[in-house]
Amino acid sequence: MWTALMKGYGMHGFGDEALKLFADMERFGINPNDITFIGLLNACSHVGLVAEGKRIFKEMVHEYGLVPKIEHYGCMVDLLGRAGLLHEAHEMIKAMPIRPNTIVWGALLAACKLHKNPYMGEMAATELLEMEPRTCGYNILTSNLYAASNRWNDVAGVRRDMQDLGVRKEPGCSLIEVNGSLHQFIMGDRAHPQIGNIKDMLSEMSNKLKEADYT
Repeated sequence: MWTALMKGYGMHGFGDEALKLFADMERFGINPNDITFIGLLNACSHVGLVAEGKRIFKEMVHEYGLVPKIEHYGCMVDLLGRAGLLHEAHEMIKAMPIRPNTIVWGALLAACKLHKNPYMGEMAATELLEMEPRTCGYNILTSNLYAASNRWNDVAGVRRDMQDLGVRKEPGCSLIEVNGSLHQFIMGDRAHPQIGNIKDMLSEMSNKLKEADYT
């Protein structure tokens, strides 16, 4: 029950509350398990509590004698990566006593895209694509990373590799409910019965934005 509450706080961005709850749990003499620490580290990651996350990770090992699993390392790489500590995150991956999986490398790749570090991102992408070359998401993330750095030849190379492997990106889809009716929109699709009205409204919105000097 304590763990479920902590995970709930963390999921909704209340990292400080999750840490306070953990302190209460310790005060009541209830020992946390490995899942408790996954929830705590996730909570720290979502709100950027880097120092607290490092402390929690050490406490798990040295005070409670729990051996970190791949999920704990994934949380730590995500925590450090989101905070822009990419080299520290990479050092943690290299020091892991177990083989890093796609979750760990994927967390580093996402952080490299966020902080625009294509060189370390390329290394993470290489590891990922060796493990799962047919996973569309990793290929697209790598392509976007190159695009953000204007490396268009590399973007073309990723797309070409996807084509050679037969990897296809599913088109983006969004859903909206209006007056009890569900409307689906797929990227590039013109099949909606009210597409004419939708295009007119978009044009009107665009004109009003221009009149308001919005760029």
